[in-house]
Amino acid sequence: MVLSIGLNVGMAVYYWFSLRITPFSVYLIVLFITNALYSAVCPPLEIARDLYGGWWMGHWVCNFYNYFEFVISLGPLMLHALIAVSRIWAVAHPLSYKCRHTYKMAFLLSGLGFCYAHLVDVPGYALDMLYYHIPEKEFGCQMHTAAVREWSRAEVIVGRLSPLLFILLSYVYVNVTIWLRKRRRTGIFSTRSYEMNSVPGKSLTDTNPKEAAAGPLI
Repeated sequence: MVLSIGLNVGMAVYYWFSLRITPFSVYLIVLFITNALYSAVCPPLEIARDLYGGWWMGHWVCNFYNYFEFVISLGPLMLHALIAVSRIWAVAHPLSYKCRHTYKMAFLLSGLGFCYAHLVDVPGYALDMLYYHIPEKEFGCQMHTAAVREWSRAEVIVGRLSPLLFILLSYVYVNVTIWLRKRRRTGIFSTRSYEMNSVPGKSLTDTNPKEAAAGPLI
């Protein structure tokens, strides 16, 4: 717990004051801060619960714990999905990414990611807090997901599995695109080398000095 808080806060401070900070670093900073907040809230309450042998900290503290456990814990997954979006954007349209992906947009997208997390999880959290909450002293501090079964299933699919699947597919897309791009460039250079060597009395070493100084055409 202490190590997690220290590492996340340290990494957030490092990226914030780094001389090479970029808009992409915003996602990492927000991710580290979110992890640090979660580590500062949930593990201490769980340790206090386990030491006592049950939940003894009251109804409102339980609601606070459930908010972090279900709503805030979805934030890091949303940030990883935003990182995947930025990688796809950078690979598919590098010029647009470099010109339009600003600090303001990175902060805006991070905020939208947390809004999405609240949009997905707050309805079930509110229903549990207002209508279906079970006694903490008897059953411990937990959400009564059986009473909101439809929301629970939708939350898993829309809030957990879909972003995870998108992250995995984005990883495949980025790596395949980079591989195809490198292969295409290698093929172009190989074709030009073959054409140069196929000309009688001329080889790569006979290239015009001006052409050589200009470098490759791509």
